[in-house]
Amino acid sequence: MKDRLYILLFALVSMLVLAACQSGSQATQTIIEAELVPTPTQTPTTIPVDRSQYEETFDMIWDTVNEMYFDPTFNGVDWESVRDRYRSKVLAAEDDETFYITLNEMCFELGVSHIAVIPADSPEQLEPVLSAPGSVGIDVRLIDDQVVIAWVEPGSPAEQAGLRTGFIILEINGQPVEDSEDLITFKLPPFNERRYRGQFISAIQSQLNGEVGEEVALIYMDDKDQMHEAALTRQEREVQPFIAENLPPFYVESESRRLENGIGYIRFTGFLPPILEDVLAAVEDMQDAPGIIIDIRGNPGGFYPVRKAIASQFFQERTLLWRYITRSGLELPGFERDAYTDPPSEAYTGPVVILVDVMSGSSSEEFSGALQANQRAIIIGEQTAGSDLVADIISLPNGATFLYPIAQTQTADGTVLEGRGVIPDIEVALDRQLLLQGIDSQIEEAIDYIQNLVEE
Repeated sequence: MKDRLYILLFALVSMLVLAACQSGSQATQTIIEAELVPTPTQTPTTIPVDRSQYEETFDMIWDTVNEMYFDPTFNGVDWESVRDRYRSKVLAAEDDETFYITLNEMCFELGVSHIAVIPADSPEQLEPVLSAPGSVGIDVRLIDDQVVIAWVEPGSPAEQAGLRTGFIILEINGQPVEDSEDLITFKLPPFNERRYRGQFISAIQSQLNGEVGEEVALIYMDDKDQMHEAALTRQEREVQPFIAENLPPFYVESESRRLENGIGYIRFTGFLPPILEDVLAAVEDMQDAPGIIIDIRGNPGGFYPVRKAIASQFFQERTLLWRYITRSGLELPGFERDAYTDPPSEAYTGPVVILVDVMSGSSSEEFSGALQANQRAIIIGEQTAGSDLVADIISLPNGATFLYPIAQTQTADGTVLEGRGVIPDIEVALDRQLLLQGIDSQIEEAIDYIQNLVEE
């Protein structure tokens, strides 16, 4: 019988990234704080075959949460009762897939992000855009319940085949796009509509991105609502992958340019080390800009030092960005419990607009939320999902990986972003008719905002 596809549960949603490393007695532990996008994968084949290992793995997961979870009240959940209810289910699991599904169901009782049990043979499935070596060159969003192309990479197979922003994807490899919902086994915490919408988009992205040279067959609707077919071959990404221990390669990109009237525009796909130098240089080069737009839509997160370094460029004085709340006595390697900016010699002091959407997770939420809380940036776009915790990662006895939260983030004004997300100052959705004209409504709103400030 064909193995059933299911969505793995990760807490970088969209990407697992490292902030600091430490050695543990049983495994290397890594502090992370990004969010892994749920992505489809084949049922694991290397998971334990003996129930004693099931039991040992279960006990280690439950004990780790019991001792290390940042909230000793477990969000009001009776964690002892959870153990009693799930232990027999785990030990009775008929196969590895059921074993992993049951473990994750137990973890999700806490109702928070950044918690997941990840099979040993699935690290390459962490994030459907950044971890895929091959791409057809498009990104999509849901607009009025339709899968709409929101971005086309210049020179990509998609552009060469005539696909444009605003076109609607109807089928991928012979399957209607609405069937992508079948790939989602769980609704991931935090349980809200935005989070689920992000899961659905990720399921679509996972079918568009993948191995280099593989063909992706599309049926789509053009600007005249006429249906077409296209066969796209995934091409190798131009950027070099970012490599971190125990993780698959991540292909992170950045761009910067001037828009009309000299307004600066900076976009990057992850808060990871490869983009830092270019982003800092772009901010420095834009000191004379009447305003800067920072586009982190679709950016799933990244390193704490990277987001802190970028945020610092917009403050002249030492300013509180985040507070990290942990259980009493718990260590937080690589983090300052009260995180302040490191102001540069010449900070950018002009208007800043940050673009976010439901695919902006973790570090993207902390970055935008911190600048918003300090009244240093205006946020435009869509409310984020609220997947924002600091997590640790350990290896389990069966070779799997366990990701679990150890700290909660608060912005300088005391706002907890987990579950809430970042609420835009100006809420603007993408518009298909404008996309068909090559107009990004969220970027246009940002330009108008800055121009109005300049005119005042």
